[in-house]
Amino acid sequence: MSTEQRESLPRTETDSTKNNVLNDSTGTRTEDEKSLQEEHIDPLSPGMIKLYGVWSVALLATFMAGYGTSSMTAINPMPIYQDFFRFADVGVSTGLVFAMWPLAACCLFWLGPIIADRLGRRGGMFVSSLIYMLGTCLVAFAKNFGMLLAERFFIGGAVGLMQPAAPPYLVELAPPLNRGLLTGLFNCCWLLGNAIATMVCIGTNRIKSNWAWRLPLVISIMASTVWFLPESPRWLYVHGKPEEARKVLVKYHGNGIYTPIVAKELDQIMLSLNSAPQKMFDYANLANTRAKAYRLALALIMGAAGQLSGNTLMIFAPSLYKQVGMTSVKQQLIMTLIPTLIGLIFAIIGTYCSDRLGRRKMLIWGTLLCGIFLSLGMTCSAISLKGQTSISVSNYNHKAAKGTIGFLILFYATYAWSYIPLVATYPPEVLSMEQRSTGMGLMVLTLNLSSAMGQLTTPIGE
Repeated sequence: MSTEQRESLPRTETDSTKNNVLNDSTGTRTEDEKSLQEEHIDPLSPGMIKLYGVWSVALLATFMAGYGTSSMTAINPMPIYQDFFRFADVGVSTGLVFAMWPLAACCLFWLGPIIADRLGRRGGMFVSSLIYMLGTCLVAFAKNFGMLLAERFFIGGAVGLMQPAAPPYLVELAPPLNRGLLTGLFNCCWLLGNAIATMVCIGTNRIKSNWAWRLPLVISIMASTVWFLPESPRWLYVHGKPEEARKVLVKYHGNGIYTPIVAKELDQIMLSLNSAPQKMFDYANLANTRAKAYRLALALIMGAAGQLSGNTLMIFAPSLYKQVGMTSVKQQLIMTLIPTLIGLIFAIIGTYCSDRLGRRKMLIWGTLLCGIFLSLGMTCSAISLKGQTSISVSNYNHKAAKGTIGFLILFYATYAWSYIPLVATYPPEVLSMEQRSTGMGLMVLTLNLSSAMGQLTTPIGE
C-alpha cells in the first residue's frame, strides 16, 4: 500500500481515546495528539450528520465484499446451481470457485495502492466498484464453468483493489475520536454483508429457475454512489491541494467554520507527512535488524492465522450441516445465518473490548478457545457420522450432530470476538513506521494466500 495509506492506519489507534499507542518517532504522544483527543465535535451537528451518510456509502465497500463471500456459501448447496454447472457441493471444482476470489486479490494487491495513490481513495473505491459490477454482469449471463470462474476473479480482484482505498478513506475523513470505532465497524460490515447475503439466498431459494442462484450474485449497489463522496483530506493535501483539504475538514468537522480542531488536524497531516517513508514499497529496511524481522513475522503470522484458524469451515457450513443430517437446503441456510448473526454481535463486542483488554490477551484467549471449540465440534461430527465418510448419512447420531452445530457456533463467536477486530488493528500497530507500508502489503498478500489455500483444500477434504 502507499505511504499515505499505511500512515493513516496506525492513526486509528493513536487517536483513540482508549488506546495507548505511542508516537513512532518519540515514543510519547505529541501535544497535538493529546489536544485533538480532548476536542469534541457535536455528534448531531449538520456536518457530522452529513459525515454519517458519507461513512455509510464508504462502508458499502466492505459490505459488498462480505456479501460476495457469503453469497457463494449460500448458493453452493442449491440443487439448481449444482445441476447447471454439473458439480457437487464439495470437491475440486467447488474449491476452485471459492479460491478464485482470494487468488485474484493476490494477483492485483500491488495495483491497489497505485490506483488509490494516483486517483485518490474515492477513485480507488470507484474503480473497484466498477470491476465488481463487471463481475456481476458476467454471472448474470454465465453459460459455463469458465464464465463463473471469470466472475469470481473479477469480484475478487475488485476486493483486492478496494482494500488499500476504503480503510484509509474512513480513517482520514473521520474526527480523531471516531477513528478507532470506524476501524472496528469496517470489519463488522463484512459480517453484515455475510448475513444479508444468506438472507437473500433463503428467499431466492424458492425460485424454481436459475435466477435462484443468479439473482443474489448480480446485486451490486456501490458504484453509482461512491463518486459523489468527498475526497480524503489527507490525499488532497499530499497532492498539492491544501485548500480543498481545508474545505473538506471545515465542512464535515467544523460545521462550515474554520475551528481550532480543523487547524490542528491540518497541522497533524503536515507533521505526519514529514515523518512518513518516501517509498511506497521499501524492502531494504523491511527486516534488516532482528527487531524488525520479529515485528514483520508477527504481522505475517497474524495475517495467516486469521485465515487458517478453522474459519474456512464456516464458508462450507451448509455441507457440514448436510453431513450431520440436515438435508433441506432451507434448513442449511438458516443454520448458516444463525452463527453469522451471532458472529456479528461478538465482533462488535470484540471491537469494544480490544482497547480495554489489550490485543495480546484477546489473541491468546481467542486462539485457545477457538482450538477447544473446533476440536470438540469435529469430535462430535465424527461421532455423529459413526465412522462413515459419505456425504449423506441416513443413520447418524442426533445428539452428537447437535453438539457439532453448537460447538461450531461457539467457535465462530469466539473467532469473531478475537480475530475479526484484531486482524485489521494488530499488524499496523506492531510494525514500525518505516516498515508499515511494505509490511502491511505483505501481510495482506499472506492473508489472501492463506485464504486461497484454505478455500481450495477444505472442500476436497470433505
